[in-house]
Amino acid sequence: MNVPFRFGILSVIFLLASCTREENARVEAGVATFSSGSQVEFVDFLEHPDGGYVLGANTLTTESWDYWVLRLDEAMRVIWQRRLGGRFDEELQKLMIDRDGNILLSGVSESIDQDSSLKLERRELIYTVLLDPNGSQKWYRTDPWDKHPTYGYFDLPGFQHVLGVLQNEAGEYILAGNFGSVNFDPRTIFTDEITLIKLDANGTIQQKGSQYQVNGHAFFSFNDSLYFLGSNLFEKEYGFFAFDRNGFDGSDPATGKYVMRGLNSFGGNSEYYKKQTYTHPNGYLDVLIAVNDQIQRAGFNTNLRAFTFDSYEAPEGQIRSLGRTPDGNYLLNFTNGIQQELDRDFNVLKSFHMSWKPVETFKLSDGSYLGANMRSGEITIMRFDDNGKVLY
Repeated sequence: MNVPFRFGILSVIFLLASCTREENARVEAGVATFSSGSQVEFVDFLEHPDGGYVLGANTLTTESWDYWVLRLDEAMRVIWQRRLGGRFDEELQKLMIDRDGNILLSGVSESIDQDSSLKLERRELIYTVLLDPNGSQKWYRTDPWDKHPTYGYFDLPGFQHVLGVLQNEAGEYILAGNFGSVNFDPRTIFTDEITLIKLDANGTIQQKGSQYQVNGHAFFSFNDSLYFLGSNLFEKEYGFFAFDRNGFDGSDPATGKYVMRGLNSFGGNSEYYKKQTYTHPNGYLDVLIAVNDQIQRAGFNTNLRAFTFDSYEAPEGQIRSLGRTPDGNYLLNFTNGIQQELDRDFNVLKSFHMSWKPVETFKLSDGSYLGANMRSGEITIMRFDDNGKVLY
């Protein structure tokens, strides 16, 4: 191929790529719009330590869902974007940014590393990917394991869900969630379990720890322990499980049993309601569930090892979402556009109206707020102050 012809092709490719980028992202009047596929689902929005932001979502393209991650600059212009997945569905559930600016994404996949020898080929595996700050893939892996033993006609575990991802002091990654392992006897049914998996910097598994017959609802990292809020099979008994941060020991009665538990009706099946977790500097771990105009809270005091349930009647009507703040306060987003920031005693610290009425809200480290909306194949993002004014 001669040089002028090759240069012409490269120019056309660059032009097409530029047009695609302009079609998929635009910033107008302080509102950034990102489009992909026929449907999108917002997952999270994080501040990058090198400046700018990371947007995580799921996108429906060519009849299947994929991970969708975008690196944005301070003006929310796209630096790069990636879709990750295969022929069937993937669902991004958690993402984090590590100390080197790498982006870890984890969720479930029905496409990646499927074992064709099994009678049911499409199954959920935990699918974890590490991207460098420039968006290049460093490694990926699927869990619980690469190939499953032969379990006859029993279905592979469902309801896989990643509840949390973190990086420890040694630079290792920890995945926490419901990983649905099989019982020791393959003739029996599968059981729920909460599981921790530790990976080294290259994504190689180092350690595992589990508690069986527990359905996990939330995950916390605090001081020297890793905590799950879990429930039994019938969602009637809840409690906090503590795992040692280094040993992942979930079997020792001193750490692996319920720290505290009690019968209750904590939100019924909480998967259907808005939920958010909060870690307070004073040692409280809280899980909030919004059910219409009421908040139900499961709280654990790590200092006193005390476990409580209580509730709060929200005065502004139906709650659309629960958001997070850097200092552990609660952020309530109501369907009428009211935003309220509350302390742990449910005292209202700030209250203001947003005419834009976002479906998700968060507070950023600079004190501003962020709102997200979704429609068809678009996600719109905006920053605003505590008067509801859009920040350009």
